[in-house]
Parts: sequence; structure tokens; C-alpha cells
Amino acid sequence: MLLIRTHRFLKVVTTDVYTYIGTIVEVLNEGLPRTVWIIIGDRSNRSLNKRLSLTYTLITFQILLGIPLMIIFLSSAKYLAAAFVPEVVRQPSLTYVRISLVQALSSVMSTAVANSTRALDHPDVPLLISAVQFAVTILFDLLIVSKFPVGSSKPIVNMQAMIRVACDLVSAVCGFGIINLARLKMQRSVSLPSSPSSSPPPSPRELETDL
Repeated sequence: MLLIRTHRFLKVVTTDVYTYIGTIVEVLNEGLPRTVWIIIGDRSNRSLNKRLSLTYTLITFQILLGIPLMIIFLSSAKYLAAAFVPEVVRQPSLTYVRISLVQALSSVMSTAVANSTRALDHPDVPLLISAVQFAVTILFDLLIVSKFPVGSSKPIVNMQAMIRVACDLVSAVCGFGIINLARLKMQRSVSLPSSPSSSPPPSPRELETDL
């Protein structure tokens, strides 16, 4: 009985780390992506190509912020575990913490895409991203973590972390694909050249506008 309680306690406090990391990452998500909403959404003073360039600049900038943040988190995983995980279960939780830190990158990617597409008058894109994430999560849970998993591997808490991170990354990558499809549709609607290679490149000048 004591062993079962200890296992449950380990699982609860370990999975809470994912929430704590998400709260830290929200500092990036509540900054630039929120403030450029009006700039990207300004159809009266900016052309479509200008708005698209601002969008891709925002997404690129957020990724460039998310990558070093993830690296910093990974290099200081022990200190993060010390801050959020009780000492009695800290050592077994380190692997979970390291896996969950990838959320720093996937979260900023998804948020940048979601806010940009809303400003570009495509509020359906964030819904599609969430739908993909939900579907992939359900699929992995049924195949791996359910009571009737495929294969003989026993579900563990670290496996749940890998599933969650995989779902976040898949939804973020799908977001990029969807925003490119939306860009092609918008360019065709105003008779602009539309091809997979015709996306406006990120620009330092556009970054100054975003900031």
C-alpha cells in the first residue's frame, strides 16, 4: 500500500512540472505575439505581402527565442527540478523534466502561428491546430497508455511526457503547414504570385516594426 501511494505521489508531482514549465513559457507567449496583433491585422495601412512578412518575421523571431530558452532549461534541469519537485522524488523526476522542457519550443511556435493567423483573418487555423493536437493525443493514448496498449511495453510517466511533447510538436509543425496553405489562398484572392516558394521572407526591418 505504501509503495502504491509513493508511486501515485511521484506521478502527481512529476506531471505538475509540465504545468510549471508552461507557466514560465507564457512570458514569451504573452509578449510580442500579443502586441503585434493590431500591426498584422492592419489591412487599411498595410498590403497583404507586408502583413505576411510581419507574420513570418514574428514566427521566426519566436522560434529563435524558444530554442535558446529550451537549451537553457535543459542545461539547468536539475535546478528546475529542485525548484518544483520535492526532494524525495526529485531524482526519478529528472528525465520527465528534461523531456517536458521541449515544451518551451513547441509552445512558442504554436502561439506565434495562432496569433498571426487570427490577425490575418483566419481564426479557424488555431482551431485546426488544437484539433490535430487532440486527435494525435487520443491516438497515442489509445495505442500506448490505455488499458489495452499495442505491444508489451508498460506505460510509465516518462512515456506520457514523450507523448505530450510529441503531440505538441506535431501540432506546431501542422500549424506551419496550415498557415502556408492559408497564405496561398490569400495571395490567390488578391491575384498575387502564389507558390510554396513565394512566401515573404522574415526581415530585420519587419522585426523593428513588430517591436
